Amino acid sequence: MEASYEVLGAGSDLHSDGTSASGEDLDIEEENVNGEEVRANVEYFLKKQIIQTSLAGLGFFVSVLGIWGDGVGSVYARRH
Repeated sequence: MEASYEVLGAGSDLHSDGTSASGEDLDIEEENVNGEEVRANVEYFLKKQIIQTSLAGLGFFVSVLGIWGDGVGSVYARRH
């Protein structure tokens, strides 16, 4: 194993996991985050999700009701 390190070079980045101990290579820009805007965005997202879930639940209920209604017609026809 030591020979392979000598061939590659001790300072090679081939074995690096991409992290930097000093943090110089990281291009992170700090943003000012307004808590009120974040809260408003989260509340909007939650309301949108509640409406979307409610509509999906209503659609599921209507489809189950339709399947049940199709079955009732054939059962009722056999009785009378």
